[in-house]
Amino acid sequence: MEHKRIAFIGAGNMARSIIAGLTASGYPADLITATDPNQSQRDTLSHTYGIKTQEDNSQAATHADVIVLAVKPQLMEVVGEGLKNIDFTHKLVISIAAGISAARLNEMLGATLNLVRVMPNTPALVGRGMSGLYAPTHVTQQDKDFSAGLMAAVGRVCWVEEESGINNVIAAAGSAPAYFFLFMEAMQAEAIAQGFDKDTARLLVEQSALVPQKWSWRIKTPSYQHCENR
Repeated sequence: MEHKRIAFIGAGNMARSIIAGLTASGYPADLITATDPNQSQRDTLSHTYGIKTQEDNSQAATHADVIVLAVKPQLMEVVGEGLKNIDFTHKLVISIAAGISAARLNEMLGATLNLVRVMPNTPALVGRGMSGLYAPTHVTQQDKDFSAGLMAAVGRVCWVEEESGINNVIAAAGSAPAYFFLFMEAMQAEAIAQGFDKDTARLLVEQSALVPQKWSWRIKTPSYQHCENR
């Protein structure tokens, strides 16, 4: 994976997971910057991963080759307003905000972006994610490869040909973990009904759900495919 200067705009759970995956795989920490309005959050990120942190989104984005938009969708318009002064001409923008189209992101940031939309799911938080990616036709293969490599740090990836396919990824992979969690919750309830205490019941179910290391889906190099979406 090519090493570029990355700015994570927003440092929530998903951003922290990607940062953790990147640094664990050997990506230079000094090339990664994350922004967050909370000083203690920034200090924790810097101490844990050795990355740079700051409060100013615009300054971080200005000095980056790759900008990862990792704020909540409802905050994107406000954040975008503060980034409209950026020259995006030679920058790759990766958005992990659900539900915001490429056209809307272009509008929010006031530019025609070199953009890749990504839809990860919650297993990415433990390095077992499944992410769908979409890029408009003008995005280069080099930038697509970088985007795939970024998300490969937290699991597996696949590409969709049409932007509408991202919504299908949300349905198939984004929402799917909730059903597994519901199933595990029901198993735990039944174990309690069988006489186990709550902690033991939870342990029994959690250990049963763990994936053996030899079956791990975690990968260290970009490996991806196209999602067949008919």
